[in-house]
Amino acid sequence: MMDNLVLTDHLCSRLPVFGPVRIGHIPRVVPLGYDDTLQDYFSNYLRNPDLRLYYKKLSILIHGDIFAPGRLQEIINFNLGKYDYLNKRYNDAPDPK
Repeated sequence: MMDNLVLTDHLCSRLPVFGPVRIGHIPRVVPLGYDDTLQDYFSNYLRNPDLRLYYKKLSILIHGDIFAPGRLQEIINFNLGKYDYLNKRYNDAPDPK
């Protein structure tokens, strides 16, 4: 089980905030299937389809080979907000608590 403040987690730090917020202490809900994802060497077990695709794209940046074909394009896509709609859809209807 991971800390719900997820101060250093690359996916959860992009998820919606729940509850009162203090500087540096922003509680988040860990998405369904994410614990399994982390325990199985970053296989994608996320249950929400939008979040699953978002994590797949994010994993290219985080876990992929630095010189892999297409990685630079994914960096550009994230910087331009191309996948923000996936995160927004998840934020609009997050997993049940």
